[in-house]
Amino acid sequence: MYARVKEDARFVTITSCGGFEFSKKEFRPVPAGCEAEAGANTYLDVTDDEEILPESPVVESQVPPEAVEDLELFFVDDVVISDEVDATDSAIALAQEYEIDLSDVNGSGSGGRILKSDVQDLLSEEES
Repeated sequence: MYARVKEDARFVTITSCGGFEFSKKEFRPVPAGCEAEAGANTYLDVTDDEEILPESPVVESQVPPEAVEDLELFFVDDVVISDEVDATDSAIALAQEYEIDLSDVNGSGSGGRILKSDVQDLLSEEES
């Protein structure tokens, strides 16, 4: 099942399914166990049609698989994000924009999840 925010909704993003963010930009897979909640949300377009997903270009890796088996960090647009960090998509995007390492951000969301406001708070502290 896939969902996105309806085009006529007044929201650009909606957080649902225990903190998962949906946006108007694209359909995203609905997390397992959240199908009923997503289906009942009147602001979401929900579909099982995989035709709506954009085609991803196939990119062959130049790195041998054994070199990355124990890798605990990954890069997103030159910003290092630990796979141990739990953050919303908007927090990740803002961190990328300002080249902030999310492991330096204290999360105030449920279970310590990093929210966009947490990244904004860190930026405000750095300006002071």
